[in-house]
Amino acid sequence: MSKTGIPKYCDSRAEKFFSWCFKGKGRKDANSSGYGYSWNSSHEDLKPTPSFQIAYDKYCPYCLNKMYPIQADLINRRVYSYNSYNEDYEVTGHTCVCKKAMGWLQWQKERED
Repeated sequence: MSKTGIPKYCDSRAEKFFSWCFKGKGRKDANSSGYGYSWNSSHEDLKPTPSFQIAYDKYCPYCLNKMYPIQADLINRRVYSYNSYNEDYEVTGHTCVCKKAMGWLQWQKERED
């Protein structure tokens, strides 16, 4: 299966945070049938990683790429109950999918155990 839509710097541990979906024919981030991977901001395993901010954007200190948003309330809405629109779509954190950021998350998990 093609990895269309997943950035080249993405660590294999982070590929699960992208969902295969229809994006539309003719898009450069989709295959010839219009399908590609898209960021799943409400994946239940997402955790914030270190970041720094320039203007309104967050960046990864390891790879310097723009970080991906986490919308944890979308998970809560699906599992528990309906919240107001603004709470559902609120960005609750940011994460990066690079190898060093995934390594940092693994180190954090090992520290907690």
